Amino acid sequence: MNTSTFFNTVFSKAAKNAILILDEEGFILSVNDAFLKSFNYSTDKLIGNHFRMLFTEEARKNKKPEHELEQCKKTGSGNDENYLVCGDGTITWVSGESVYDSENKYCLKFIQNINTKKELEIFLFEAYDFIEIIFNSVNDIALLILSSTVKVVKVNDAFIRLFELEKEPLAGCRLSELDHMFWKDEKIRKEIINCLVNNKAIRDKKITIKNKAGEEREFIMNVKTLDTDKKGERNMIVMIK
Repeated sequence: MNTSTFFNTVFSKAAKNAILILDEEGFILSVNDAFLKSFNYSTDKLIGNHFRMLFTEEARKNKKPEHELEQCKKTGSGNDENYLVCGDGTITWVSGESVYDSENKYCLKFIQNINTKKELEIFLFEAYDFIEIIFNSVNDIALLILSSTVKVVKVNDAFIRLFELEKEPLAGCRLSELDHMFWKDEKIRKEIINCLVNNKAIRDKKITIKNKAGEEREFIMNVKTLDTDKKGERNMIVMIK
């Protein structure tokens, strides 16, 4: 295989991978069409300029471009995520991979725009914060948050009252360890686990349970997965009344 021809094809035909070629000092030698289209630049605005122009003012003050290039030259490659300044002045979140050619003294940077992913991440974190705020303000519905290993993360006061618990369950305990006949029912526990495994919800499921005295009590259960918490793990919220 002619590697030079192969590289030229990838460089010119790549649609999603924006590519920059820098000299060993960080000045831009070449750029492909994918970069120009993705980030609203023209070739004359880039060629010959230092790639620090693509970083935010704060990143330039912290010498992030220089540190990034130096690390790539030292180790031969590097990965990073940061904001990139587009040709129209807007900023977008990108993921980059750099490779240094020590023989020819140039650095090859592959860049992908992952701004949508970043915005989704921020939205999910904010949504989780909102859940944290309203959690203990709900008085008429028992709320239980379970971890990705189906262990108790937290419950609200209504949960303790509904299931007549003497004290708040310890974080990390299993559902079967909760002292109520509802949670001793293996079928209920399996349904909740299936929700997490299959990322499906349970809506308004009516469940009749006999208490220790033999009296029947009807519960209505809703279960929904939470896409992520601040540790990047998928949790689940169980709502019962």
